[in-house]
Amino acid sequence: MLPSSVVEAVETVLKSQDGVMKKWGQVQEILLGAKLAYQQVFPPCLFMVHPLNHPLNPGGTGVNPYSCHRKGGAIVAAGADLQQLGGAVAFELSMLWKHKCNNLSSPYICTNLPTAVA
Repeated sequence: MLPSSVVEAVETVLKSQDGVMKKWGQVQEILLGAKLAYQQVFPPCLFMVHPLNHPLNPGGTGVNPYSCHRKGGAIVAAGADLQQLGGAVAFELSMLWKHKCNNLSSPYICTNLPTAVA
């Protein structure tokens, strides 16, 4: 159960006329201040590939160097703001596949697991 003070503070922010990004920043500060969120840096190996890009998906290309460099080049050409990289947000999922499937609600991921991890 969330503390009522946190719920009220977040609701106040959401009702404001501020822009979406400003609201998100304010909500983050509320959650961090209440110790309901935390900041941490993780290595890329801990993140998942979207199921449509997963190499086990029929038609999925996976993550390949050519596509990554092409997309990175387009971002740099558009004028990438490196400060924005620090603003990325990720949400935790359970490390147990049974629970991860509930978090992701993806029939592809949940029905195509090796039996050893299901």
